[in-house]
Amino acid sequence: MIIDNERTIRFGQFFHSKCRRRSVRAHDTIKNAIGSHLQSRGFDVVYEWRDIDEDSSYRYDIIAQRKEELWVVEVKPFIDKRDFGQIQAYIKQVNKENPNAKVWLGTDCLQFDELIRGEIGEMTKEWMKEDKMGIILINPELIWMLPTHKDLLDIQERGHLCEDCNYCDGFQMNNVARKLLVTIEQGITKIPKITQDDTDILYDIPKENFKDIKKEMIEIKKKMGSKLFEEKTGLKIEKS
Repeated sequence: MIIDNERTIRFGQFFHSKCRRRSVRAHDTIKNAIGSHLQSRGFDVVYEWRDIDEDSSYRYDIIAQRKEELWVVEVKPFIDKRDFGQIQAYIKQVNKENPNAKVWLGTDCLQFDELIRGEIGEMTKEWMKEDKMGIILINPELIWMLPTHKDLLDIQERGHLCEDCNYCDGFQMNNVARKLLVTIEQGITKIPKITQDDTDILYDIPKENFKDIKKEMIEIKKKMGSKLFEEKTGLKIEKS
């Protein structure tokens, strides 16, 4: 169950692209966006709440309450191993004081890959499954609230379509796709020679060119067949 934004359908699937926005949102921007969103859902929201235990130094970015529901949100604009490890301490402290409270990690959507890969990915998986931690990802216009680890993984199938995206700068493809694109534009039917270097060379494509390139790539895929096309290019073109 992914809460909110059910009308959206994908999160950066086309050309394995991510949101091409270059900079991560600032801490207060993320905090205020999440707080406003929770208020719109009927929560009473308090920012920078200090732990009521006099011996505690914990300060929570957001405390949100709606009837019997109590949510604690810790905001981390960047996900790195040192700062991320602090989340577990917050989970334990909150659970000690109120076992029914739910702890959320709020961060920028550009940190998505960090949350599903490597050692941080393993910690995220453990805390979401064992400690019921949730993840909140934000973009300038959208908020994804992910109560479970399955939701975090499923978000790749949801989100925004790049051609309709107002906050993407563009998308990315490798030199294999570029060679195929040039080939079809020149009317050549033979598949060009592909090298390993071609897979490593990446090109940023402006979003205004997205629709035309997607249309041509679909034609290439039809001629080559899906299996060969994806094997050569590493691309998966999703239907919109």
